[in-house]
Amino acid sequence: MSGSSRLFAVLGALAVAACASGGAVDPAPDAAPAALPASEPSAQGAVERASAEAVYTDAQADRGRDIFRSRCTECHNSSEFQDAQFRFKWSRRDLGTLYELASTTMPEDQPGSLPPQTYVDILAYILRLNAFAPGSAELTPDPERLGTISLAPIR
Repeated sequence: MSGSSRLFAVLGALAVAACASGGAVDPAPDAAPAALPASEPSAQGAVERASAEAVYTDAQADRGRDIFRSRCTECHNSSEFQDAQFRFKWSRRDLGTLYELASTTMPEDQPGSLPPQTYVDILAYILRLNAFAPGSAELTPDPERLGTISLAPIR
């Protein structure tokens, strides 16, 4: 996939629509996933598609839960990040796409205003909500690495 095609795929995935919570945004349901194919090289060599299993710690998910409760519950509740619609929409995507969406559109009143680590802590909480097993290393806000983590297991 060329750079411009990948950019177009990312932009398509980030097309937003109002959600049931009255204005929160998420990508268009039919948007193509913006993940790199497993065979495409990255700056660190060949990208291997990884599962989101064991890519965060329990302590990180706890921090993410606390942040979610203090910053996100004005517009969202945790059940919308583990329901059938969320699973259907995101099971074809990667964690990098979810990070990009969250870090550029949330919170709605100040998009992108949280530190990058805060966004990945919230993602760790969302992974735990979807029964992904924790591991011994924390998730980091490295977009390239996040793009290699498949959300397929949430089906």
